[in-house]
Amino acid sequence: MMTGGKAKGAAGSPRVSSSKSEAVKTKSKSSSGLKRAERDLYLEASASAVATVVALPEPRAKGDASSLVRDTVAKLRNMIMFHIHENGFLGSEDKLINDLGVSRPTFRQAARLLQHEQLLTIKRGVGGGFFARMPSAETVKHMMSIYLMARGVTLSSITQAGGPLITEAARLVAANPSREVRAKLSAFVDEHAGFENSDDTRAQAQVILAYQDLLATLSGNPVIELLAQTINRIVREPRYGTFKFTPERTRVYAEYQRRLAAAVLDGDPDVAAIIAQRHMHNMLEFLSQDLAKGLATDQGSSATV
Repeated sequence: MMTGGKAKGAAGSPRVSSSKSEAVKTKSKSSSGLKRAERDLYLEASASAVATVVALPEPRAKGDASSLVRDTVAKLRNMIMFHIHENGFLGSEDKLINDLGVSRPTFRQAARLLQHEQLLTIKRGVGGGFFARMPSAETVKHMMSIYLMARGVTLSSITQAGGPLITEAARLVAANPSREVRAKLSAFVDEHAGFENSDDTRAQAQVILAYQDLLATLSGNPVIELLAQTINRIVREPRYGTFKFTPERTRVYAEYQRRLAAAVLDGDPDVAAIIAQRHMHNMLEFLSQDLAKGLATDQGSSATV
């Protein structure tokens, strides 16, 4: 009986559980449906909120407009650097605005700045557009010299900065495997042989500076060439006075040119560097002597070399 009662109870129990289970399931379905509906509403609201946030313009701090122009200039300058050695075509205004993701006024401000840097050319009409442009070395040197003179550059600082540049240029030219290149200094010396005996100090100055310019160019290093020739451009400025060469000093210059040209032609970088280094040391000594005697000023108004 007990066994049967247990069996009956066991048999009845599932029926009660089944009824409750169905109610629970119904409630669960209802609850699940509500949760799904709530979730859908939540997702819909979230998506709407995200869309609203994306659509809203970002708040800009004061000065952000100029930052955007600077960023656009930097991006456009990078594009120019990439195309500068190709055909140079960057695209139409509309294409570039789309590629950069900026407004037309912002793009045009950036384009004007790069035109001022001589990196960008704008062509109108058929076949027109925006083109990358190689800046002129002469313009760069001119602007660098103006900037340095505005900063009050002195003859001492010019000579000190030029020393390492000329020394490295001499070493590089002498190390060049091309004898044809190395022979160009000797050809220059031969062409201007005896310049130290001239009474025309301005012509002597031109020969001396031209030799340094040629040395910088033959180095094959564009940084040395640009900086060394900028220094020579500054020295040529009237504010530094007229060169007044003594016979002794012009002989020193002439001997330096001959010895350096010979070392370079022999392909001896170490000797060439030593010759150039000693020469620049002599130039500093000459300048120091003149400053001490009051024959030169270190403020860029006049100089005796």
